Amino acid sequence: MIVVRFEATLGKLFLVLSLLQCISGSVSAQENGRVLQYSLSQGLSFGIVNSIVQDNQGLMWFATGDGLNRFDGTTFKVFKNDPDDPQSLSGNYVKTVFCDRDGTIFTTSRNGINEFVAEKEVFKRHIPRPGANAPGSDVSDILQASDGNLWVSLNGSGFALFHKKTALFTYYNQSTLPGLSTNSVLSAFEDSQGLLWLGTRESGIEVFRIDKNRKLAKAGLDLKNIPSTRINGIFEDHLHNIWIASARGLILFKRDESQFYILHLPANLRSDIYLAVQENDKGQLLVGLQDGGLYSLDLDQVKSRKPVDYDFVKVNDSQKQGITRRSVQSIYMDRDKNVWLGTYGEGVYLISSIPEKFRNFATKIQDSRAESYLRYYGMCVDKEGHLWLGTDGDGIYKTKSDGEIMQHYKPSDKPGGLTDGAVIAAHTGRDGTLWFGTYSKGLFQLNSKTNSFRQFSNIPNDPSSLPKNDVRVIYEDKSGNIWVGTNGGGLARLDRQTGRFTHYLTRNSSINSNDVRAITEDQNGNLWIGTYGGGLNYLDVMQMKFTSFFNDPKKPVFLSNRIIFSLYFDARERLWIGSEGNGLVVYNPQENTTKHFTEKNGLANDVIYAIQPESADRVWISTNKGLSRIDLATNKIDHYNQSNGLQGGQFNPNSALYNAEERLMVFGGTQGWNLFYPSAIRPSAFKPKIMLSGLSLFGQDVAVGDEKDGEVILNSQLSDQQDITLQPNQSVFTIAYTALNYAYPELNSFAYKMEGLDKDWNYVKNERSATYRYLPAGDYTFKVKAANQDGVWFENTASLRIHILPPWYRTIWAYLLYLGIAGALIYYYQQYKMRQAELNYQVQLAHFETHVAS
Repeated sequence: MIVVRFEATLGKLFLVLSLLQCISGSVSAQENGRVLQYSLSQGLSFGIVNSIVQDNQGLMWFATGDGLNRFDGTTFKVFKNDPDDPQSLSGNYVKTVFCDRDGTIFTTSRNGINEFVAEKEVFKRHIPRPGANAPGSDVSDILQASDGNLWVSLNGSGFALFHKKTALFTYYNQSTLPGLSTNSVLSAFEDSQGLLWLGTRESGIEVFRIDKNRKLAKAGLDLKNIPSTRINGIFEDHLHNIWIASARGLILFKRDESQFYILHLPANLRSDIYLAVQENDKGQLLVGLQDGGLYSLDLDQVKSRKPVDYDFVKVNDSQKQGITRRSVQSIYMDRDKNVWLGTYGEGVYLISSIPEKFRNFATKIQDSRAESYLRYYGMCVDKEGHLWLGTDGDGIYKTKSDGEIMQHYKPSDKPGGLTDGAVIAAHTGRDGTLWFGTYSKGLFQLNSKTNSFRQFSNIPNDPSSLPKNDVRVIYEDKSGNIWVGTNGGGLARLDRQTGRFTHYLTRNSSINSNDVRAITEDQNGNLWIGTYGGGLNYLDVMQMKFTSFFNDPKKPVFLSNRIIFSLYFDARERLWIGSEGNGLVVYNPQENTTKHFTEKNGLANDVIYAIQPESADRVWISTNKGLSRIDLATNKIDHYNQSNGLQGGQFNPNSALYNAEERLMVFGGTQGWNLFYPSAIRPSAFKPKIMLSGLSLFGQDVAVGDEKDGEVILNSQLSDQQDITLQPNQSVFTIAYTALNYAYPELNSFAYKMEGLDKDWNYVKNERSATYRYLPAGDYTFKVKAANQDGVWFENTASLRIHILPPWYRTIWAYLLYLGIAGALIYYYQQYKMRQAELNYQVQLAHFETHVAS
């Protein structure tokens, strides 16, 4: 056996999932899955999560220190012990929850194991009794045996095999199993090669071989150098190697070498105690540490490297922050490839397998008043593809395209420093020079060779200096002129040779506002200028004459607010105009035509802060309600907001950039900045499973087996029941439903209809229940369908047949009674008529006889 200690390279960071595609041709790129946390505030019964599993229906189960939790993505149902109910959970401390190959849920407890009877939503208790004096009923773990039965660890009394058909136990302990050195067995794991691995409380591991008759014998592996310590988890990877999480290192058994290796993550970690091991769908081993969060190993290294060279890396979220610093004591991958983490104290984390469309980078700062988010304004990209992000008060951050910070230019009064930390505007010149505009100290030019700044500012009584120090926009035209738009100082043109400015203000030119917010250039080299208060200005550079546009209320397009935040001139010679409050205008100067987009015809919001092109017809805009992509070829507008991963505040004017080399886009706002690849923003094909989750009558939940008016409505959980029958006085009812979309539960949309009543589908967005009141007696079928987080609808439905009984006076027996009564009435009436006729005949006959006699 070989014992190895190694140090992982901390400089190599790893994210759990990677962006949809690699843009610049590299083999792989970083992926991001959305990270969600569920704790007590979301309904989890306890913050210490010991075990996680998914059942055959797709529902998630969490074993905690205080109850068993079932989760459908939005709602937790908690199962706990009821001393008066023998069919309840036998104890509230649940160490393990397990779903066997038949789909049955089992849990451990300090009083045996619990088998969940799904149809009735009750538990059947199985209590091991290994011996007269052995405690035995305290079960720590359950795992599958290859014959379909269950290995059960008895936590001090050895272990047992639970036979599912007979519900009997076969016990193994030091008395019954030769070679077993301890009865303190915490876990029993049967691998794919017929070995049974036993993890103990303080004696390390033991390994037995299972023969064809299911008899156990010592495997004969050399275990002498395995530390005598607590074993917390055992796992077999896809290469059939065994990984053992212990309190004194991570133990690897390499099957092809029949050798053990003891591995230790970096020495500067707080802990060398390993709690959980699991493999994800990327072939990466995930390792949970005590007080150390989550680490990962690419299992390809096991095939190509020696254990001494294995490189474990910390698993981070999209902001390169660790998912958690707490103990990760359970890891589970569900059928949709989502990874779930059970922690000690922080509940459950979900790392989605669906890549986030938008990566969100947010930084919180603390000042003398309160904690707040760092706000991002002017930004640009340099020739190497690095991002330059200006902030409101914290200078400039230079980052890599994945958001990793390379350098921070803090406000500094030193020579060549950035003297103002509020960087409102940024621009990359045609020669690669970077320019920055600040709120109060003017214009700054970066000297990339010296990594210092040259400052241009207003000098009182110098008409050739910058007119105002509040710089809102910078633009270099085709001729190499630098144009600077200021707040209050109008438009200025910089002569780069002399460093002198020429001013264009309302007092010396035909520009109609001194507050300039946006500048762009058309194919003829003329400028279009957006102002605050003057609307859109056009500058004929040959005549140096300004002309106002869209300021006439009599014209079809009138920008009444006269505030332009953003401009973009596209390759088809169309000018995109982003306004405050008047939406977006696409103007073709050659044809003198316009398209006007507002909230009335598809925009999410009429405030347009920044414009960035994706292609000739596709353009992205930032607004007060997130980002929108407009496709002029189809006139389709797609909207994205905070629920899609965008920063939570508002976006800022002209706070955007496009990295053409990597084809990524960035928008900045008041609570961070977002990075994304436009070509990767496409509808997800994820198809959520739909389930009926609950029934209530007159607002009262109906549980399985509950009697209502002497009848049981639900004989099994609603998702398993095909039909229900309701009494006449039960015709006000609510059906709850859900779709199993754990990554984006709040973005599901639903539609339902009651066949026999509704002609069309009722589209109800994210509403998760349907209520019907006083339906007439008859037969109905309730159906519900769902759309995923991107609004893609699927035709799979969940359905329930509903038979509403008529009131007693409308039943067939009542109608027969009515018919009988009517028949009797008719009969007696006919008898009456006949008697009356007979009586009349007798009277007339008597009169006749009297008349004859007289």
